[in-house]
Amino acid sequence: MVILINPSILESSFIPERLIARDAELTRIMETVIKPTKNGITTNLILYGDSGTGKTVTMRYLAREVKDPHVVYVNAIAYRYVKNVLIDFLSRFGIIVPERSSYASLFTRIESLLKDQGKNVILVIDEASNILKGDYDGLYYLFRSKDSFDVNISTIFVVMEDPAILFDSKIRKSYGMFGEMKFRRYTKNEIYQIVVNRALQSLVDGGYDDDVLDYIAEVSAEYGSARVGIDILAKAAHIAEYRRSAKISFDDVRAARSMISPFVTESKLASMDYEDLLVLLAVCRCLSSSKFTDLDCVSQNLSMISEQYGKRDINLYDRIRKLENNGMISATLEGQGRGEGVKKMISIYDVPVSILTERIENLLNA
Repeated sequence: MVILINPSILESSFIPERLIARDAELTRIMETVIKPTKNGITTNLILYGDSGTGKTVTMRYLAREVKDPHVVYVNAIAYRYVKNVLIDFLSRFGIIVPERSSYASLFTRIESLLKDQGKNVILVIDEASNILKGDYDGLYYLFRSKDSFDVNISTIFVVMEDPAILFDSKIRKSYGMFGEMKFRRYTKNEIYQIVVNRALQSLVDGGYDDDVLDYIAEVSAEYGSARVGIDILAKAAHIAEYRRSAKISFDDVRAARSMISPFVTESKLASMDYEDLLVLLAVCRCLSSSKFTDLDCVSQNLSMISEQYGKRDINLYDRIRKLENNGMISATLEGQGRGEGVKKMISIYDVPVSILTERIENLLNA
């Protein structure tokens, strides 16, 4: 069965037609960098935040959508110096210069280029930590390009770290003024919207249920990362295809999650108490075809399992609490309506319950 019909939509290089849940960030960048630069006012900004919070896709989106000024995106993960970035920047316009060129020579080329183009430039430097941490001379030339070389270049640096730990206030003062902007983590609902958008474009119609996409968002919300959600969607689709299934299952999602960050190991299971294993097995059986279960289902399955293995009088609540504390299960409280109290909902994110069931049964029967 083919589920994934357009895999490029799920690749990290894909730029969507619109950005979800980043309107506020786009507006601020437009107001603080793009509009001033268009009017000849140089400005500098550092974007930072956790992996998967949309920094790179936002920058590449702007580089595609904004026509004036020029927004030039450079990934600097392999670069240590601003000079490397400027050489890369010039190459985008077909200008090839030697690596040993001086800053004066580089900025002379850039000045001539901008006069020919008739536009100012915003230079986006992604993966910029190495440069910000070490190339103080290059940064000085870049930030002072207007005064020293009469070149209007605004800059946007993209990093994961808080700028406060990259350089101290003394160094900041020598560079001049620049702003900072943090990209917050995505909420579960925002990740859900992003995953739905990508699924509609990349997967065959009928290859998934909305509940499965919601589960992917639930699993990814721990990281606040859209990238994790998209990766899980892609991997789950491949796993379902490998099984020759017509659609993605909850266990495919768990398998995909375990590939990104494996947690449950044979040694961890082997170190668990016998009664903990019985309760965990009961949880697995309840989750065989669903994303969540409750204590009623676990209790019913535990009664049958306890009889099968000759173990009675297990304190379910204590064992559930223990499994939750050591990270084997995840649990949330869900309201049951006005005056009806709350119910504990239980899930397993880190491993397919079909595989976990098999491992537990092997240990119990050994």
